[in-house]
Amino acid sequence: MSTATYYFDAHNGITDGNSGWNDDSNGFDGNSATRADQTIAGGDILIGKGTNSPTAGGAISAVRSRIKGAAFAASAVDLDAEITTISNGQSLGTASASASSFGSYITLSTPTDGWTWQKISDLETRVVGNQGSFFEGQGAYFFLAEIEVTYSPFNPAMGHRKLLL
Repeated sequence: MSTATYYFDAHNGITDGNSGWNDDSNGFDGNSATRADQTIAGGDILIGKGTNSPTAGGAISAVRSRIKGAAFAASAVDLDAEITTISNGQSLGTASASASSFGSYITLSTPTDGWTWQKISDLETRVVGNQGSFFEGQGAYFFLAEIEVTYSPFNPAMGHRKLLL
């Protein structure tokens, strides 16, 4: 088995419906040092559609995700990122982070009809800062959302059969 890590690059689009985030694309540039900043209270959602994974490869056995986020102004804000399929909006799990670091990996549920590399390329993340109360000067930073894929490497000589390792 092999593992590879990809990130949400939003190649299928970014949505910031209420303009509640600044520098939206920074959260999807693959750089864990740049960030999108949440600017308004009330759970405004930043949506990034697409990852930088390939669209074909070996048989997928597991997919995990984690995010890097932070709170600013000493606020008690947690950052959550729900991972969904673009095709039908099926929720596969929610990754969380706080304290200016990566959160723990979560194992994503298997989507309807199983995993394909195209489905991984087309995943969507819905990022929101969650807090009990939101005061002026408080909010969240979103740096990066990662996808880790465990798979059997594809061997063209064997067709689409799984490799036994």
